Amino acid sequence: MTGAVDAGIYAAEGDMVEAGLSAASMIPGGKVVTTAGKLAKGAAGLVKGAHAAEEAAKAAKLAKEAEEAAKAAKLAREAEEAAKLKKAEEEAARLRKVEEEANAGGKGRDGKKVKGKKKLKCGEYGKYGDLKKKTGDGKFDRDHIPSKAALKAKAAELKGGRLTKAEADAIDKAADAVAIPRQAHIDVSPTYGQTAADAAKDAQDLAGSARRDVEEMLKKIDEYDADGGCKKAYQKAARRVLRKSNEDFVKWLAEVMKNAKK
Repeated sequence: MTGAVDAGIYAAEGDMVEAGLSAASMIPGGKVVTTAGKLAKGAAGLVKGAHAAEEAAKAAKLAKEAEEAAKAAKLAREAEEAAKLKKAEEEAARLRKVEEEANAGGKGRDGKKVKGKKKLKCGEYGKYGDLKKKTGDGKFDRDHIPSKAALKAKAAELKGGRLTKAEADAIDKAADAVAIPRQAHIDVSPTYGQTAADAAKDAQDLAGSARRDVEEMLKKIDEYDADGGCKKAYQKAARRVLRKSNEDFVKWLAEVMKNAKK
């Protein structure tokens, strides 16, 4: 009766293999049947174990792939940041070289002495093209307010197409600019090394972006002022730019494009 009882218990628990073995033990010659059943049970266990091992291997493979993907993404981000930094450094070096060549010994290409350029003063206001005629001595940059990229993005929008080289150059030269410490330009200006996407965004509110740029510079410019009086001069110059509305900028851009050399 023990085999029958055991078979019933195993069947109730859902273990049909053990139930079958218990029932088989009740049959004459059931030892052989039971032995065969146990072998079958062992084989089933091996299959189950192999399946579990296969699933574990798949999970390990997926985990490894996820780890490798995370590493690749991190490397891509680091490479992108390094590229941005390198670009900024190269641009700063290029600007320094331009200044140095323009003022090298006060001589022209033929080696003859030429009249030296006047020097920029911190906070000096003017059209970019006019300020370009003066030297910053490696200390000052001429900062477009708002950025020249935003101005040209707005001009292209007004035109409904790409600007000609003459139009782009005319906007660069005629735009408002203020002389600021070179390092402040690099470290503080929200538009230094500006992306096309950010320029397009600023183009939708030129007056607002100009105000943002001025406010950010006023917060920090004192830290870069070696001679004193820079913040006050910058503030005075910036007021002339901040008087302009978005409508004023649109009218100005239309006029500049109209008069640009074809």
